Amino acid sequence: MVYILIVNHNNWHDTASCVQSLLNSHFNKFRIVIINNGENRPVADALPSARIFTNTEFNDSPVHEWETLNIVNTSNRGYGAAVNLVLPKISSEKGYAWLLNPDIMVEPETLAALMACAERSTGKVIFGCKVYSATTPAALLYLGGYRLNAWSGTIRFIRNEAQENELFAISGGCLFAATAAFAEVGLFPEDYFIYWEDTEWCYQARLQQYRLQVCHKAICYDKGSTTIGKGYLADYFYSYNGLRFLHRFYPWALPLAMAANCGRIIKRLAGGKLKNARAILLSTFHFITGRKPNADRLLAHRK
Repeated sequence: MVYILIVNHNNWHDTASCVQSLLNSHFNKFRIVIINNGENRPVADALPSARIFTNTEFNDSPVHEWETLNIVNTSNRGYGAAVNLVLPKISSEKGYAWLLNPDIMVEPETLAALMACAERSTGKVIFGCKVYSATTPAALLYLGGYRLNAWSGTIRFIRNEAQENELFAISGGCLFAATAAFAEVGLFPEDYFIYWEDTEWCYQARLQQYRLQVCHKAICYDKGSTTIGKGYLADYFYSYNGLRFLHRFYPWALPLAMAANCGRIIKRLAGGKLKNARAILLSTFHFITGRKPNADRLLAHRK
């Protein structure tokens, strides 16, 4: 059994499209669980066949009673907290977990390809997919995930097969692993809200001898940050959480990363993106002063 986890926030149109592509899968032994972060009204219209749980009802529901499509309504405490509602319930089940962003579309053969890769593999492996642009399907966005540039506190997506041995993390937008991995490695960190939680989880997995691989026949298409966009919110959390990650695991790189943030601010200003520049400036200042992000306030700057 494959448990497919999708976190939705104000993006039911893309979530429904993602689900429809999954329902066309040739491999049909799966259950879809959508964690609906703080938005309830469009649920019935977007996915009328779904079984809808409150948070408490879901916590009390046995895994074997889940239907093909399940929705959990909860408050928005970020991506890690959302998937962690489900991961403890399935980590003792025999099977696989597939974490998908709502703006991902899959081919009918994608899930079958992931299962084939998993069944052929030896040892402990976390898989990523070959992800193309949904708007320009010939454009490869990344192979599985990315490498870390600790000097700048940034990541760089892998696009060349020769670089796959440099994979630092599988993208959390399309991550496939045995359910047992979440019992052994642990759950996703919840203090990032968005961005970098997949980086830390994969880092911890690699410390426990997990390997990161790309399943080349598993094809996905990404619409590209349709939930939060590429504006203030994205730049703030990407910058702040990059510094947070480095502080935990590469503290020697922090001064260099802060200097790199200054360069990114100048680049945003040169491009006329004043709000983005302010987001990077504030995130760096908040990190230095120990101020934690106020997610509710920042969500107002989503676009």
